[in-house]
Amino acid sequence: MKNLPRCCTSILRNGLRLTNFALMPLCALAMIALPVAQAQTFSVIHNFSGGVDGAIPYAGLTDHAGNFYGTTSSGGSRNLGAVYRLKRSGPSWIVDGLYSFVGGASDGLQPLARVIFGPEGRLYGTTSAGGPGQFCGLGCGIVFQLHPPATVCRSVSCPWTETVLYAFRGIPDGGFPSGELVFDAAGNLYGTTNIGGLDGGILYKLIPSGGSWTENLISDFNDGQVPFGGLISDNAGNLYGTTQEGGAHARGTVFQFQHSGSGWTGTVLYNFQGTSDGGYPNAGLIFDQAGNIYGASSAEGSGGGGTVFELSPSGGGWIYTLLYSFTGSRDLKGEVHWCGSERCPCVRCPRTSQTDLATFPAILRCSRRKSWNLARRRCHPCTRCCPCRRARSERWSR
Repeated sequence: MKNLPRCCTSILRNGLRLTNFALMPLCALAMIALPVAQAQTFSVIHNFSGGVDGAIPYAGLTDHAGNFYGTTSSGGSRNLGAVYRLKRSGPSWIVDGLYSFVGGASDGLQPLARVIFGPEGRLYGTTSAGGPGQFCGLGCGIVFQLHPPATVCRSVSCPWTETVLYAFRGIPDGGFPSGELVFDAAGNLYGTTNIGGLDGGILYKLIPSGGSWTENLISDFNDGQVPFGGLISDNAGNLYGTTQEGGAHARGTVFQFQHSGSGWTGTVLYNFQGTSDGGYPNAGLIFDQAGNIYGASSAEGSGGGGTVFELSPSGGGWIYTLLYSFTGSRDLKGEVHWCGSERCPCVRCPRTSQTDLATFPAILRCSRRKSWNLARRRCHPCTRCCPCRRARSERWSR
């Protein structure tokens, strides 16, 4: 990737990072969750090179013992994504490339979610593609675990060892996981996939037993589709998240899965209408100490650029409050697609490229007669698409 440094991302000292359109709402969530304080000092603590430290960090950071852990969707030794650690050393930071994904049937590629720490101190995460799943072209993604060297490492680079806990096959177990995982008190893992079930994605549970992990399909997504942003849990073990699509108005939902002795019950807490409330949420959610939920939508709203919202529990239901509307563009003509090697391949007609499928799982719904509209995150009939060239951007017309 000759032009890779131009599309690499910086990590910022205040905890926010410059990112692509899919993660802009997360910055707003982080700002809302913090109390009003004095002005912050902005400084870059790392510029990704596209080497072993990776490139295009799509997800956020995980803070553990004062170090930052994260993933990049590209870069690494094979240019298929990496897991890294940032350690403070006096006034500066040192980056360690912990693992580079190799793809193929035995490993994953292109992680789009954060890594999390398990109860034993190991890292857990997902990749959106890779593994043996032939249904998905480049593989349907994996759930992986990383553990540090067994002995003290005294070299400059100390890679961690990967174990693939589960490889998705698309049918019937799901595929294209893009959200972060969550543990329960018993050490089980929960996550979502963007395809599978009735083609709207699934909610799954991974149960450890005898050194291996078994997948348990908890539920299809019937009322919403494409749970891109991952899960959070409350103190009772209930799970919450968002779907990009579906719902009563086909603009996405906020959902809850409650656990009881008889199993899991799914409930839609809010259906986005695509008006001033926003639509197509593709980021995760966060709780405050009072049990309110905060999130963001990626489109619609009064400014056309998405919204930040709050859901508050009240009388057995949830009340939606609009906190902020982003300014965006509603113009769909002359849509700009990033093409070539810098960001992602262009959308091809009448067929979508497999790399696009790994980056934007909902493209799968476009099938052979439709293309993917990046700005609106929707499928629509295509007439002419840009050829893939080594160019910053290409234009196409509907």
